[in-house]
Amino acid sequence: MPQYIGNTSNNNSTSGTSGTSGKDSYSGRPTTTYDPTAQLNAFYAQQQAAAEEAARRQAEILQQQYERQKAAEAEARAKQEAAALAGYNSLLDAAKGSYDSALALREEGYNKATGDVNSATERAMQQAYIANQMQNRNLGQQLAAMGRSGGASESTMLGLANEYGNARGELDRSRNDQLATLAAQLAEGKASDLDAYNQAKAAYDKDYQDRLADLAAASLDRLLNYDNTYTSGLTQIEQNKAQTLAQIQAAQNQALMEAQQALAEQQAAALYRAYGGGGTSEGSLTTQPAASNNEQNDNTAAQIRAAAAARARYEAIKDEQAEERLTGIAQGTEMAPKNSQNPLLNWSPKSFPGLTIQ
Repeated sequence: MPQYIGNTSNNNSTSGTSGTSGKDSYSGRPTTTYDPTAQLNAFYAQQQAAAEEAARRQAEILQQQYERQKAAEAEARAKQEAAALAGYNSLLDAAKGSYDSALALREEGYNKATGDVNSATERAMQQAYIANQMQNRNLGQQLAAMGRSGGASESTMLGLANEYGNARGELDRSRNDQLATLAAQLAEGKASDLDAYNQAKAAYDKDYQDRLADLAAASLDRLLNYDNTYTSGLTQIEQNKAQTLAQIQAAQNQALMEAQQALAEQQAAALYRAYGGGGTSEGSLTTQPAASNNEQNDNTAAQIRAAAAARARYEAIKDEQAEERLTGIAQGTEMAPKNSQNPLLNWSPKSFPGLTIQ
């Protein structure tokens, strides 16, 4: 606690290093008193920095988790889309294979049918030719049997030739009609196969696009959930940090207030000893032996009254400062510290006759 070094003087006598002349005057200065304010501020600054660092690290870990979730989601979606594309291509290949097989079967059936038609027509023409030759031969024999010489007449032979030509023409027309029918059937079959293939491809396309849309929607839902979790996590970290900092600040304010109160109590105790100790305690003044008993008694009573006033003044200021810290409402400036956090050091020496604090 502060100790005051000084002296009192009687009858204009002076002793010590900084005395003042006058009856029972006192001059002195407090010895060095330990003030923990700087150490407390440094300690709580470390606590605040640790809280800030812990919140920063938590946010960093949360962001790393968020980035891993997004990367995993992107990788999973890529695999799902690749699988969907592989399934789509497999279906397309199968449909194309079915289409090509159907075309091959139709071409094979067409070729066989046209071959059959051509073969049947050729055979029919051969039969017509043979029949024509047989008619020519039979006609000569019949004329000879009838006793006619010189062969058949020109008109008869022409009639047989026309009959044979008509038969061949009819066979050609029949063949052409059949080939046309087969070609039309082939074209119709190919068109039907192509339409079936296109419909299957369109269905596969739609299924594939729907699958991609479903995958995108599900992925977006998960990403939004990750975003919400990340944002709420950051908010919670900030709230926890703010709460921790507020608790640290409150603890710091409480510690500083208690430290200042303890320091003020030490200084008030020093003042009390200086004025109320009768000049016999440590740090008190040495009374002058030249003073009479009456003067000493008067001086002692005055010092006790001054010490009591100092103590009352200190208690009032301490209560006001405590109320100000609790309520945040500044008290009157008449009791506010001027040059120090310790209000006792701002008291006017006139409040204590004979006291000078340097």
